[in-house]
Amino acid sequence: MSPSVSTPGPPPPGPFQPRSWRNRGRMSDEHRARLAERAAALALSGPAAAAAWAPAVLDIGFGYGESLLALAQARPDARVLGVDVHSPGQLRAMDALVDAGLDDGTVRVLPADVTTLLPALTPGSLELVQAFHPDPWPKRRHAARRLLRPAVLTRITELLRPGGVLHVVIDNDIYAGSVREAAAEIPALREIPAPDVPETKYGRRARAAGRTIHSMAWSKRN
Repeated sequence: MSPSVSTPGPPPPGPFQPRSWRNRGRMSDEHRARLAERAAALALSGPAAAAAWAPAVLDIGFGYGESLLALAQARPDARVLGVDVHSPGQLRAMDALVDAGLDDGTVRVLPADVTTLLPALTPGSLELVQAFHPDPWPKRRHAARRLLRPAVLTRITELLRPGGVLHVVIDNDIYAGSVREAAAEIPALREIPAPDVPETKYGRRARAAGRTIHSMAWSKRN
């Protein structure tokens, strides 16, 4: 008889690793010119510059800027940083900030994948991190591409100050379940009622499609 060969299972989750995606989204030359103009006043040049700016509030994947604008209006005394890779969304968000008179230095945009920023931030420096409607990557073989995987949740927890809050809104049942399970494995996190926030374009789209919207929040234990 030939010796039996055991089939190894999937490898355990690895340590936090930044992704390296470039900005996405098609734009006209006119819009690119306006994006450059807005970026000169409102965007940070990279993760190192963003870390040096020392944000207290982080909006991950702000889409077309509705969540970022609401955060900046609700927290005028905090440094609010929005991070997104979608160029048209960056422009829409910065236009909205200028129109609202919020280009006074308390809110900034980082045109990058947030996983390149998280290693640069100081542990215990953030009072709020929110991520609304991240890409669900619904196919099983693509699940590892999801943003809110265990290593990233662990890093976000390290960055929160005691009492700081992580607020996540997800419109995919499987993704939401995986995030809740992963957060439950982090001893420093305590699930709390999710705060009320304005509905975004992606939230309206999910609701119109009949998807369940999971709004979940955790506080970092003291």
